[in-house]
Amino acid sequence: KFDGVPLPMDRGARDAHRAELGIDTDALVVVFGSTRPGDELRAIKIWRLLRVRLPDICLVIAPRHLDRIPEVVNLFSELVVLRSKIRNNATGESRQAIILDTHGELLSIYSIASVAVIGGSFDATIQGQNPIEPAAMGVPVVFGPHMRNFAGAAESLVASGAAVRVKDSGEMEQEVSNLLGDTQRRTRMGRRGEEVVAKNRGALDRTMEILDRLSLPKNSDRPRV
Repeated sequence: KFDGVPLPMDRGARDAHRAELGIDTDALVVVFGSTRPGDELRAIKIWRLLRVRLPDICLVIAPRHLDRIPEVVNLFSELVVLRSKIRNNATGESRQAIILDTHGELLSIYSIASVAVIGGSFDATIQGQNPIEPAAMGVPVVFGPHMRNFAGAAESLVASGAAVRVKDSGEMEQEVSNLLGDTQRRTRMGRRGEEVVAKNRGALDRTMEILDRLSLPKNSDRPRV
């Protein structure tokens, strides 16, 4: 998992991606990634609360399964746009709620986040989605109490200070709000996430080295099993 994510995007690429989506360069963005049923309601609730003091905050929801897109859209009473409908932001419109309904763009979406919340982590029957991707993009990560699917990565990120584990939706709302108000902490967490990912890279190369050492010479006299 650590080997499968790219290095963080540079600032220019991130700003260009924000402009394409109609998100201001300096706007705060909360991304709820790989969401499952129940996560979207949490996302919309906190977005509505935050808009009281941060009227320009942008919410991006990336459902884990795209066949749930109509269901997610129907949860909004506000204007929301599908990622597939945005074509290089030709109208110059500023957007505040986006649903990712395309394949292969979640890493790019994480790269523009101020804070990322991991879907499936508040449901004991799901046990969380991948927290490595936003960490690799230098983004502070927040997830719930259920991360068994990515237990090792989750523990490493929390231990390093790159991620925060919360016990419920109420704690998540408070933690996200606190992070959005603390630029220095977000920067610090993002750097630590990048460091954790970089430190844990190379598993494939190490595995191949071990396999090479275990391989028998071509002319070995050792009997075959």
